[in-house]
Amino acid sequence: MGDPQAQEGDNIPAHQVSLDGFWMHQSEVTNRMYAQCVAAGVCSPPVSPPGMPSRFNDTRYQNHPVVNVTWQDAANYCEWIGGALLTEAEWEWAARGDTGHPYPWGDEDPSCSRLNFANCSLPSFTAPVLSYPLGLSPFNAADMAGNVFEWVHDWYAEDYYANSPSANPTGPDTGTERVVRSSGFRTVQSLVPATQRFSQTPDSRRDDLGFRCRLTGETVQSPPPPLCNLISYVPPPAVPGDPPIVIINEGHLGPIVDVWAFCGLNSNGDQYGSLQLDFDPHTNMDTVTIGFPSGLNCTPDAANPFRWYCTGSALHPGETTDIGICYTEFTPYDVTMDAACPPLYSLDPASGMCSYTGQSGPSTCAPPMVAVPGYGCLPPPVNGECPSGHTQAEYEGQPVCIPVCGPSCMVALTPPVCPPGLIFNESNLCCGYPPDQPPVCFPQFIYDPALSACVYELLIPPECTHVSVSIPTCAPPDEGEPEQPGPTGCWIVTTPGRPARCISPCPPGVPNQGPCTP
Repeated sequence: MGDPQAQEGDNIPAHQVSLDGFWMHQSEVTNRMYAQCVAAGVCSPPVSPPGMPSRFNDTRYQNHPVVNVTWQDAANYCEWIGGALLTEAEWEWAARGDTGHPYPWGDEDPSCSRLNFANCSLPSFTAPVLSYPLGLSPFNAADMAGNVFEWVHDWYAEDYYANSPSANPTGPDTGTERVVRSSGFRTVQSLVPATQRFSQTPDSRRDDLGFRCRLTGETVQSPPPPLCNLISYVPPPAVPGDPPIVIINEGHLGPIVDVWAFCGLNSNGDQYGSLQLDFDPHTNMDTVTIGFPSGLNCTPDAANPFRWYCTGSALHPGETTDIGICYTEFTPYDVTMDAACPPLYSLDPASGMCSYTGQSGPSTCAPPMVAVPGYGCLPPPVNGECPSGHTQAEYEGQPVCIPVCGPSCMVALTPPVCPPGLIFNESNLCCGYPPDQPPVCFPQFIYDPALSACVYELLIPPECTHVSVSIPTCAPPDEGEPEQPGPTGCWIVTTPGRPARCISPCPPGVPNQGPCTP
């Protein structure tokens, strides 16, 4: 445990640790999984930072890791399912095993084909769990690097490694911060190694921080056999060298725009509110509209098409208004790629179907090993026990120890259990659809009859930028003041890299560059 190459830091000295065996989640806990705990009244919903959208209840993100949860939220969920947060030592063992490699997959440098990091995906955000099979750990644990950081059980101490017990360490007895491991979708390469340690106060919420659990119970359900037939699919387009896009109907990014609020006086001396919208100069203004609220009238500047001015009954001085600035048109991608199949499936071009082929293996094995299709030679239990990383099953009446595998492994169980609505095919050891029920597309895919394949859903909802803006009040001149009032606002910089603007009244707590008159 720790980094043998480091000379300083909180992950030295590198030291030997022994652990009891344990079962754990292959993936980070997803929004869909966590939602069940919220629905049961046990877990608190995630809380996004002010002004940031919440994707927790968005069905398009149900298989993304849950984020914006505190340490206690994570601990409550794990306890609810009969588990607990992994200790820091358990997490590092699951990520590295005894390989000594710095990364879950080995020594190769991190790349966008192995993990979601360093803003690999654009827009930069989480990916669905299990999206990076090339980044699995020695135990087939997914996303032990990238995607989101993960809460673990331990209190944090910078010098804990120098005092850690050699067996089943659980961290200091007390502290002010909890240990955070792994890395996130923004993390730079230097911070990706699995030996890196981080910490957060237990009440922290971040959009790149989630968790997974270890199981404390004795019963572990085996996964069902694979599906016999699937409809082929057409991958979405990707820039050469980049990982495949997993979801294209992102729906949460709208126009890039700065919004400025002002107060004015009409000929009757009544106050009214107005807005100035400055769009990014790369914006296609023909596809932009004001989605809400009603009662807002916006017109472009005659000299600058990327600047709009807005007035209307929705803008009341002294009040806050939510503005939605949206795109209204999209150019869906052209389907030009050939249909494909998942790993271990072969394509039948005539039908467009993918048939399960399994994994090759020997037909005979030297005793006492047992030849199991899809696995090769497997050992029998010794004194009723299987080696670490294996679970006991039965093949043709003979007990065998089957490795706990990722999605690329088939499972030979007696009796086999298929998902509801499917039947077991004994000849191929897989689960198939009944003759009167056709296969269905993967989640987030729809069937395209013209291609006889599943394609990503092309229905993209309007993408909006949501802005909460406070309309200032006009500062009335005091009696006896000159006809031209003095300074009423402040020069401030609201966006890095942009020039200062005169804002009235002066926003509290914002550094200003002197008084000004709007």
